Amino acid sequence: MMLTRVTSLLALAAACASALSPLRAPGLARARSAFSVRVTRKTEDHTIKEEGEPLTLETVAGYWELQEAEDDMTAHTLVHLLPGGGVDLGKTDGPVPEDFVGAWRVLDESTWDFELTLKRTFADGRFPYNVERTYSGFIEDGGSLRTVEGKITIDDQARGPIEAGYFCLTNVQDFPDDEEAAE
Repeated sequence: MMLTRVTSLLALAAACASALSPLRAPGLARARSAFSVRVTRKTEDHTIKEEGEPLTLETVAGYWELQEAEDDMTAHTLVHLLPGGGVDLGKTDGPVPEDFVGAWRVLDESTWDFELTLKRTFADGRFPYNVERTYSGFIEDGGSLRTVEGKITIDDQARGPIEAGYFCLTNVQDFPDDEEAAE
């Protein structure tokens, strides 16, 4: 089981690292994941330019793809970080929650220390149960490609925070429709 967890974490880390590598192909380039589509454009001097806004609290709010690895399970979920610190969840390839509550914040604008908390309610037969996770990391700004990588923790009342896994958030332009996400 530990080997499977390590393999899953390494696969997720590789996916996050490849999302950060610069595009080298000339012309129109598209980087895809299970949900996101990123488009860059060719400039007059035939170089690739990634379009983006400067990193501010206002530009952190928006659409993101959450890739999470915990134990032997990985999942991708579309997340909308709302300007007031709230969260909306979109399409997921993981378990679909019956309900959720979420909040995000930047703890320190000088280091872009980021925290996202999600409490999801699932129904297993007759009994609903809650799963609460905190995602902590630092926002990395690569122009139009922004990522947050870090650890997933569970707040255990008896033992304190327990590291449960690894995550990567990648900004996307918007929530793709069902047909585009299925490609």
